[in-house]
Amino acid sequence: MNEIMMNGLQRYLGKLPQFAQDQFVMLSSFFMEQFAFEPLYIDGSPAFRKGGLILRVGLFSDHTNLFVRGSLHVTHFFNASQLTPKGMVQCFYRDPFPRETVTQWITAELNALPECSNL
Repeated sequence: MNEIMMNGLQRYLGKLPQFAQDQFVMLSSFFMEQFAFEPLYIDGSPAFRKGGLILRVGLFSDHTNLFVRGSLHVTHFFNASQLTPKGMVQCFYRDPFPRETVTQWITAELNALPECSNL
């Protein structure tokens, strides 16, 4: 991540409560260690990229949204109560982070992309 992106990310995180910042640290470790994602800061929010897959992260005061544009598999792994009307996975901080389900979802998304399936 370049210096401009890093500064934007720090400003973004600085506006959030500490538990949202802690959630971002956990998500960063999870996505980079589990999938070797590259961290990004695009369009005013954090994201992660591997090949052609970009996972956007929205951090709010009580929850996090995870979003992959054009996701082919999100509805296979999450029920309607876990999804926003725009197809984002909504994870409330009061609930344990669904690591196993997110791992299955992201793995399916990566396997659907020819340039990622062999990474």
